[in-house]
Amino acid sequence: MEITQGGGSRLRYQRFKDSVYLATTANAIIDNLSASWYYVELKVVCHATTGSVEIKTNEVSRATATNVDTTAASGAATFGRFTLGSLSSSSIYMDDFYCCNGAGSTNNDFLGDTTVHKLLPNADGDTNLWVGSDGNSTSNYLLVDENSPSASDYVESGTLTATDLYNFENLPGGVSGRTVFGVEHWSWAKTTALPNTMAQVTKLSITEVEGPTETMTVTDTWYVHRQETKPGGGAWATSDVDSAQHGSRVKS
Repeated sequence: MEITQGGGSRLRYQRFKDSVYLATTANAIIDNLSASWYYVELKVVCHATTGSVEIKTNEVSRATATNVDTTAASGAATFGRFTLGSLSSSSIYMDDFYCCNGAGSTNNDFLGDTTVHKLLPNADGDTNLWVGSDGNSTSNYLLVDENSPSASDYVESGTLTATDLYNFENLPGGVSGRTVFGVEHWSWAKTTALPNTMAQVTKLSITEVEGPTETMTVTDTWYVHRQETKPGGGAWATSDVDSAQHGSRVKS
């Protein structure tokens, strides 16, 4: 999908394999783009004959196409790539991005105007068995609380099942009681001995859940544990987000 300007602004969805535009919003649907925020949502059903496209801004449907070919050049009814950015010299600012698919019973359609909040560790959790770059296992959260990842301080362990958990900042004021669609736990990690695996862990009250076992590499890599339901089952509440602990466990 692209944004074009001239006598206003509009959104267009272009089929990559032949550059055909399948859906275009009315001209000037987004005015004064440089000074305003708009909530833009796109839904595509991939199919050779019954595919569809819908574009929304501020939760209002602006353009649709039905019974169209939305497949890739190979004919595959899948997405091969999704890119965010500007195709021109104009600056486009983006925030609060989400991406869903049609699988499952939750988060499989438009979510509406949502926000994404990044929360950082602010205290040790119930278990701290990894050793920090400072030579101890005290206040380990201080070694993993950077806004951007840094290799200057870290925690590590080669002990099977050793776990390090951290408490995190609370959600910002004003969001209490709102719907929580999911929680993502991000870890920036590597190994010095191959093969080696770890799993991300989330603990809520007395219930712990492990994410998938991740095979490590010798290069720092982001690992993401995405959770649409809370430990023990059921939808997340904002209070659950505030009280949950997250960390990592050595698997091998």
